[in-house]
Amino acid sequence: AVSVFPMKRGLIVLALVGALAATAWLASSSSSSTSSSSSQSRPTASRSRGPVLIYGDSLIEQASPYLQSTDQIRAFGGTALCDWVDKMATAASAEQPSALVVEFVGNNVTPCMQGYQTPEQIRAKYEADMARLKQLVDSPILWVGPPAFRDRAPAALGLYSSEPRFVDAGEAVLADGAYTDTLPCLPDEGWMQGCVNGLIRVRAPDGAHFATSGSGYSAGGRRFADAIDEAVADLG
Repeated sequence: AVSVFPMKRGLIVLALVGALAATAWLASSSSSSTSSSSSQSRPTASRSRGPVLIYGDSLIEQASPYLQSTDQIRAFGGTALCDWVDKMATAASAEQPSALVVEFVGNNVTPCMQGYQTPEQIRAKYEADMARLKQLVDSPILWVGPPAFRDRAPAALGLYSSEPRFVDAGEAVLADGAYTDTLPCLPDEGWMQGCVNGLIRVRAPDGAHFATSGSGYSAGGRRFADAIDEAVADLG
């Protein structure tokens, strides 16, 4: 996930890498179907209702190993909502999902976001894309709120909160609503997961992404995923 707010030199490099990767992915996937080019299949028990489809950026990529409520995860770091609106509309028509789960922090590095630079411009563009998506699909949409960043606010912070179906999943990695690097360990989080003296790191050094331990475990990604799973379950 990349913010348009001023970044330190190291984060600028990450942003450029993310932009190049996302642009390359968009080019390679433009001639492929959504389900084959940008999705991760999740085995689920058979059920009569349609699938749950989740779309997002790098935060969803990090949370994907822990998501239990979704059948298909379609996410790519650095992408924006406008990269996915048409793909979501196509999937909604073809797959008749019971819900679309949508998470984007407000990236502006891909071609469809060129020309949108200020926070106000980016926010207006996302609002327009939200309205277009809601016009194109009949399936329920669960909007996922991002967490606050350490040094800046993601452009989409608070953007989705007025939607009828909304989960503030970002709150799961905050401490009383404020940014924190660490949180109390969960009962099953031990030293192998990175728990030290009752605390575990949930945010990466860039202050935006979720931390990953040496074993590959992401405490922040897990908490983010758990909040999404609970909200999906509440949809019925």
